Amino acid sequence: MAQRLGIKRNAYRAFETGVTQIVNLRLKDFAALTGCTPEFLLLGYEPARPDEDMLQEVNYCKKRMQDLTDEYENRLEACAKTLRDKEAVITSQERTIKVQQDLISMLQK
Repeated sequence: MAQRLGIKRNAYRAFETGVTQIVNLRLKDFAALTGCTPEFLLLGYEPARPDEDMLQEVNYCKKRMQDLTDEYENRLEACAKTLRDKEAVITSQERTIKVQQDLISMLQK
């Protein structure tokens, strides 16, 4: 790691043990090599992203939620229509059965 950063081993060891702070000249290199951001190395956490990025993410989530809501509402309406159609068939068949029962009753008399 010291070689990759272009510093001596002792200097790198001092970074690792906390004896020496990482200077700004090497901070970006060290962050790139470790897969961290410079902010994480300095602060110990990732600071919030700029508002524009957060706004884009919020807008994306809102759009995705609306798309899902629309999709589920369309599917729900399709199911409700299928249910109404089947109820209409049942009602029609009940009427047919009633008429047939009336005819049977009349024939039996």
